[in-house]
Amino acid sequence: MRTFVANAADLLPHSRWDVGFTTMLKQYGDQAKELSHRFSPDEVKELLAPIALQDLAVLLPLGRNGRDRLTRPMVDIMIRDYPHLALAAVIDDIDSCKRRNHEAVATAFRYRDVLENLTRVVAAPSAVPAA
Repeated sequence: MRTFVANAADLLPHSRWDVGFTTMLKQYGDQAKELSHRFSPDEVKELLAPIALQDLAVLLPLGRNGRDRLTRPMVDIMIRDYPHLALAAVIDDIDSCKRRNHEAVATAFRYRDVLENLTRVVAAPSAVPAA
């Protein structure tokens, strides 16, 4: 378990005092500051727009509604309000996103093989004589 001291001066500009946001700010704040010098908020929005929702789950603590499931409108608001913090969190989680997607691709290929096998079996002439 990580522990840290929250500094009110860091939280006050964001008007956020919740634990999830505080944790993200403490964990990714420095990287977000660095990213803010490299990317505009619009560029961040463009970079994160094609990312699938399941790969953006790391952003849940940025939400203000306390929900445990993301929607695209929620993500759009999070990225609008905290673009560089969101980008820093996604970058930090990128390896697990890649791993999940590699597993999904492998599963899709196995399923494709099952379907192709079924097609071959059904298309093959029957070995049972017709009655």
